[in-house]
Amino acid sequence: MRPEPLASFCGFEDELRRTGGRDSVELLVRIRSCESGVSTLYVARVDDGRPAYAQWLIRPREQERLHEHAPGSYEVLRYDEVLLEGAYTFGEFRRLGLMADGMAQLLRYALAEGFRSAITYVATTNVASLRGCAACGFEPDHVRVSERRLGRRHSRPDSLSPQARAAWAEAVGP
Repeated sequence: MRPEPLASFCGFEDELRRTGGRDSVELLVRIRSCESGVSTLYVARVDDGRPAYAQWLIRPREQERLHEHAPGSYEVLRYDEVLLEGAYTFGEFRRLGLMADGMAQLLRYALAEGFRSAITYVATTNVASLRGCAACGFEPDHVRVSERRLGRRHSRPDSLSPQARAAWAEAVGP
């Protein structure tokens, strides 16, 4: 995993030309994040240079662009925490455990820089991503409740319900 200059990264656009369905929406969100200057995007590449996995590691000093890009969607990061967001495993590299490995690398970078806490958000229906998060040590702490008002998304943290705990246990269980 290495930081990638947003202006020159075209991996999401290339993937969009090769894929369809649900991935298209996910890719468009990531393309827009790149265009908005949300940094820092890290990318794992295979030997021939193709991107295999990408994810943002957002530090407190970098969060201003994120809040401009997605107002009301994220809490303000504390001085000692980071946000891992926008994880994407490119189609031909899925089911190889890249997410857990990539996230673990990003967490090591953050720890080496002195950060003590990391946040990531995953839909409760995304079992593969929940398993990837669990594999590198994440545990549920809270849920993010999102609502749309006047075309804008607003999110707020909420405590874990018994249903959310059960969904986590089911997703990451054997």
